[in-house]
Amino acid sequence: MRFEDLQPNAAADIVTVRAVRTDSRLVGVSARLLRIGGHLVLFGKPSSLLHKAFKSERVEHGSPAELVATSYVRVFHVEQID
Repeated sequence: MRFEDLQPNAAADIVTVRAVRTDSRLVGVSARLLRIGGHLVLFGKPSSLLHKAFKSERVEHGSPAELVATSYVRVFHVEQID
């Protein structure tokens, strides 16, 4: 099953991602899957996720040559469309 095929019910507590490009599609699907307060954890090179639905929470480093875990928390966000 592909990530995009999951039903977007906003009930997941955590979504972990490894070896996948962090793009707007990944972030959008993650936002639909996670409940408010849920966590998105990205494993890999340090990244900066800029999306209104997520707030940076923490970064866990291994040794300098190892991968990094970056954690974001899902926040409540509403966009007004005129």
